[in-house]
Amino acid sequence: MNDLLNNDKESTLQYGHWQSLSPIAIVYFAISTIKHSIGNFVYLAPALIAGYSTLKENPLLASVGLLVLISLPVGYGALSFLLYRFRLSDSSVEVRSGVFSKKHLNLPFERIQNVKFEQPIYYRLFGYSCIELDTAGSSGKEAKIVALPTSDAVLLKEQILSYAHHDSSAHNDKSVDAGSSTDKKQTSDEEILNTRSISDLVIHGLTSNRVWIILAALAPFYDNITTELASWMNTLGVDVETLFNPATRSMWQLIAFFIAVTLAIVVFMTLLSVLGAIFMFYGFTLSKSRERYIQRSGLITKREISMKVSRVQIAVRKQDWLDSILGRINLVFEQKSVTPQQGDAVMSMQQKLTIPSVKLDECHQLIDDAMPDNQMRELSYHPINKRFISRNILFRLFPPFIIFMGIITFQQQYTALAVSGLALAICSALIALRWKRWGFQIDQQFLYIRKGLFGIDYYCVPIFKIQQTLYRQSVFMKRLKLANVEFVLASGLVSIPFVPQEMATKLVNNALYRVESDQRSWM
Repeated sequence: MNDLLNNDKESTLQYGHWQSLSPIAIVYFAISTIKHSIGNFVYLAPALIAGYSTLKENPLLASVGLLVLISLPVGYGALSFLLYRFRLSDSSVEVRSGVFSKKHLNLPFERIQNVKFEQPIYYRLFGYSCIELDTAGSSGKEAKIVALPTSDAVLLKEQILSYAHHDSSAHNDKSVDAGSSTDKKQTSDEEILNTRSISDLVIHGLTSNRVWIILAALAPFYDNITTELASWMNTLGVDVETLFNPATRSMWQLIAFFIAVTLAIVVFMTLLSVLGAIFMFYGFTLSKSRERYIQRSGLITKREISMKVSRVQIAVRKQDWLDSILGRINLVFEQKSVTPQQGDAVMSMQQKLTIPSVKLDECHQLIDDAMPDNQMRELSYHPINKRFISRNILFRLFPPFIIFMGIITFQQQYTALAVSGLALAICSALIALRWKRWGFQIDQQFLYIRKGLFGIDYYCVPIFKIQQTLYRQSVFMKRLKLANVEFVLASGLVSIPFVPQEMATKLVNNALYRVESDQRSWM
């Protein structure tokens, strides 16, 4: 296979020798370390907020702490760079990496399923790319060469694909899915299926805004936040105590000030959500070439995700309550389930295609292209049993509420008792709404599931891709002739709770029969 390595492009790649990365990889490793650390910030936030006043009174201690916070990721990035080595042969790539935990990967070219490119802005300035190689049937078998000249990265991709092409001609059951450079123009055989405009991305940012979740997470720190905010406003000449003093302000003024502050926070968080959507999906295109979907997007960091159509495991139609009002849908094609290492959200994202904020007709056209003959447009769903409501209320909701209400009754806090009763009623209503959203249906080729709370998600599952079925039935459910059914796919698990026993048996038997009788590969 040495002829596959011959290429008329100039390359700095060497074969048969261990090679190091470009020093710009230090920046990549340092930023990756910071991203991974952000996921643990929630555990450190209480300590940082509690010690803020101490740091404020000791500038020297604060300076030392800041210096340590900066030097740690830089130092770890430098060590990662020094300990990273890769070696290429005519049929495989090897990678040695790790500071505290050593890792040695050897990926034969014939097992590499995806070749993906990532170009952060600091790479684009100097002509470098990150190339990711993974085997689509496994988890944790991914390798990244994080700082190759873009021309070398493209050349390596072509060599891997050429090897796969020769190998697949002898083994028809193997196929390779690969991307192309983010700077490379779309080939002439690509068919553009969907594009997203800035206005579409703004709508996506609005509908995917999770400001209430963020505000709820910050609830324990409101006192510290308000104190620091008031201090900062005082330095600007705004007397917060006078502004919100009930002795000098009427009730309607206080309410107006409170509403104005709340709206300002919501608008600010919404703006961040919109900017995040634009940064992530700017220039979005979804195209199709040789039975492959290719998604390109990104403003600061350009990414390309490539997925073979046959590897789509589930199509998910996601629609929150605001999406329903605006008539938009977020469509997701899931490929496989991967547990991201150290919180690597990018790797997780690369295992699925997300088409943001599409209209209903666009959504169904894309689903029809990926899964012909599906009936999602015209389905009526079977509901699950109403025992779902009583079980969740009696066994999950009542016990903690009874304990809490007993405590506040003993303490004669009757106002809190009334508020708790109202909260119990609201939670019970939400459980009932959750039950109403649940539904399922099945035909000759697909399993359909509907679920949600304020919004509704619709799942379309090709039955022949099911790898395992689970039939769960507790003692109480058996007496009521109910069961929970679960289906395992490469992309994860889908479940239907509180199904009539006869229907659950029918779902499992039908799935097993279709899997055995259908000769198509799930990948």
